[in-house]
Amino acid sequence: MSSLIGAVLLAIIVEKSKKCLDFSVTLFLIHIVTCTIYGGFPSTWDWWIIHTMGMISMVVLGEYLCSKKELSDIPLLQL
Repeated sequence: MSSLIGAVLLAIIVEKSKKCLDFSVTLFLIHIVTCTIYGGFPSTWDWWIIHTMGMISMVVLGEYLCSKKELSDIPLLQL
């Protein structure tokens, strides 16, 4: 669920499909640092698999939404 929300926020905030990967990886690294400070370094495989798959889905869906937004028609003033 957080990946879907993150992808929508990427489309709203970033607006460029080339920058979605950078923002997603940065958010993932901030999440790892926060988890390490709060509860120790995550050492289980299921944590890494779930969060890596979530990051990948956020990147792919975010790039798709950003490219749809970039390719949309520009509304013209109708006279």
